[in-house]
Amino acid sequence: MSFTKGFLETSPVAVGVGAYGVVLGVLAAGKGVSALQVAVMDVTIFSGSAQFIILDLWHTALSLGGLVTAILAINLRYLLVGASLQPMLASASTLRKLLLLHLVADENWAVAMVAFREGRGGPAFLFGGGVCVMAAWVAGTVAGNLFSEAVPAALLASLDVAFLAVFTVLAVGLWRGRRDALPWITAALGSILLDPILPGTWHVLLGGAVGALVAVFRKDETEASR
Repeated sequence: MSFTKGFLETSPVAVGVGAYGVVLGVLAAGKGVSALQVAVMDVTIFSGSAQFIILDLWHTALSLGGLVTAILAINLRYLLVGASLQPMLASASTLRKLLLLHLVADENWAVAMVAFREGRGGPAFLFGGGVCVMAAWVAGTVAGNLFSEAVPAALLASLDVAFLAVFTVLAVGLWRGRRDALPWITAALGSILLDPILPGTWHVLLGGAVGALVAVFRKDETEASR
């Protein structure tokens, strides 16, 4: 039952994931990557940002080490995501944790965290959401690859806006009131200030890390005062 709830509650945001997957599928077709290759990459990597980097560097002379470094840099946020899931996965076996973490995307993580805070979520809920998002991602990328010539450029440009809208909805769902204001503001300001200084997406990671540290310190202070 929890698996089904996770799948169904994640399905609205999974629609946006599938739509964004169309963009990747179209780009892959332009690079000469087949639908089967895209589907295998979806299931084994399951990271939109990493897959976009791989396609961007397809046929380039960049070394494997350079490619791995670039992917690690843009996906370091999952260290924070994984840490936030510790209470939810505390009782799960190591093998189950690895499977669930492979299926964690920004979208199903956000939905599962909201459900967990409300006492409804757990590993099965997270698993259902992960399967839902992966299914949508595979469907979107494969469809975009197979029908790339039929997808107008204007539609591809509009999908960026749709993806931003999905994350806005997720952020609203995660908001817990005034106690989240300081960490969120700190993270946003940190990212903005670091953007001109740091290359790539490091400013996002470090801004988020600073916001997370603020949240941890505030929690410790609150518990110490009790």
